[in-house]
Amino acid sequence: MRLMSAPKYYKYAELESGFAFFERGRYLETTINAKYGKPQHLFEDLDTGERKCLNGAGQLNYSMDQLNEGDICKIVFKGKITLEKGKMAGKEANQFDVYVEDKAPVETTPVASNELE
Repeated sequence: MRLMSAPKYYKYAELESGFAFFERGRYLETTINAKYGKPQHLFEDLDTGERKCLNGAGQLNYSMDQLNEGDICKIVFKGKITLEKGKMAGKEANQFDVYVEDKAPVETTPVASNELE
């Protein structure tokens, strides 16, 4: 058994570009914060066993939609940019790189050929 303590939260404004939240983390789930109505992404750091929570941000939320619960990943904070287009033009946005560990290839059984000789 292990103690399930509260996850570690991060303030993006205090992070330097290139900060890795973990080298190998298991994506556990995304929940909606009851107070603010914003997504929160929960991970388990596989090196330390610590649970970590990343608050939703536009680009991160989009990337997380591509992951499945249980996927092994690495997330790196890339800093802020000023958006140039769209309804959010002129606003700052946090940027992230999300790396997903490749899954084991699916084993297949060879299919007999139906070609005529």
